[in-house]
Amino acid sequence: MRSNWTKPVAALTAVWVSAFSTQNAVAEGCGDAEADCGGKVSAECLRYGAGSQEVSAAPESCEAQFDAYRACLTAFAARCGAPSGVTPPPLRSDSPPPKTAPRAVFPPPPGHRIVAEAAIDGRPLAFLRSDAPVRWTEADRIARASGWRLAVIDSAQKNNAVYNVLSRYQELFHPTPGPLFTTWFFGPWIGGRQLDPASPANAGWSWGPDLETGLDQPIGYTHWFLDNPNDYGGPESHIHYFCINQPTCDTWNDSKDDSLVHGYIVEQEN
Repeated sequence: MRSNWTKPVAALTAVWVSAFSTQNAVAEGCGDAEADCGGKVSAECLRYGAGSQEVSAAPESCEAQFDAYRACLTAFAARCGAPSGVTPPPLRSDSPPPKTAPRAVFPPPPGHRIVAEAAIDGRPLAFLRSDAPVRWTEADRIARASGWRLAVIDSAQKNNAVYNVLSRYQELFHPTPGPLFTTWFFGPWIGGRQLDPASPANAGWSWGPDLETGLDQPIGYTHWFLDNPNDYGGPESHIHYFCINQPTCDTWNDSKDDSLVHGYIVEQEN
């Protein structure tokens, strides 16, 4: 995941255009954010900002363009008012509310607490929040020590059901300031990882060994955030939920083991 202004810029631009569109309709004298500011960044630099390796634009030139873009958006916000945030999307209509699972089945360690529990696909899941950032490897160790595992999200139906829980508990997402007036929300870890961190960003992802056969479970279904996985700044070999300007979501990000993640989702193995 990108650690500076280059985190998918096309997505950030879309967020701003969408966020301002409603406000522009009621703010007299305000133009359109895209028309006012969008032309300050070339298509080449937008591709560069989104992480494309197939561009020839010099980073210095692109950074100057993005400085002008930020200044334009700042002036636009001062003139027209900045959006207070983006309302999270409604619950998935194609997935019923999760059934309640028994409390305290999974024993959280000190400094960790169960925020929610659910039964999905007939298996108990627990959604935990840690007081401090928790590494993927630590969350995996905690889960396995109690006969559980980090959650396997192997279908759209299960991802939707998990999101129906996440949408009710914003505390499972840790907010941190992002570029271009955005807030990034780091959601909980799930069980996906790359067996070999040296693999290409989009290769070698696994849920770990199958419980019955002991064989590796390659990841088939995915629901990545825009332009992920991308291995920005080095190997990013673990999966967590991630969104921009939206306090909960159902999209995934590849990340380093020590990212600013405070939550994780575990499911009972047996």
